[in-house]
Amino acid sequence: MSLPEISTDSTEITLTGDQVKFIRTAMGESQERFARRFSVSQPVIHRIERKGPQPCSGPEIILISMLAKQFCIYVPDHPIRRPEEVGAQATAS
Repeated sequence: MSLPEISTDSTEITLTGDQVKFIRTAMGESQERFARRFSVSQPVIHRIERKGPQPCSGPEIILISMLAKQFCIYVPDHPIRRPEEVGAQATAS
C-alpha cells in the first residue's frame, strides 16, 4: 500500500474511482459531506466513484490526494473488491 505519487512536474495525480471511495469511507463521510470539502456537488463525487477501477484526474483528485496525505490514509492499489469480481471468483472455484 502506498500513497498516490505526484509526478515530477507536480501537476499530474491520478486516483481510481475505487480509491476515491476508499478515502471517503476511511474518513467516514457521506458523498455529500465529502463533496462539500472541495466545494463540489455530491453528483461530482458520485461520478468519480462510479468510474471504479478507471483512473481519474483533475482538480478534485489533486485535493482528494492531498487530503489523504494530510490524514495519513494509505491508499492501496486495489482497495475495493467490486461485487462483479467477487461473483466471478466464486464461480471459478
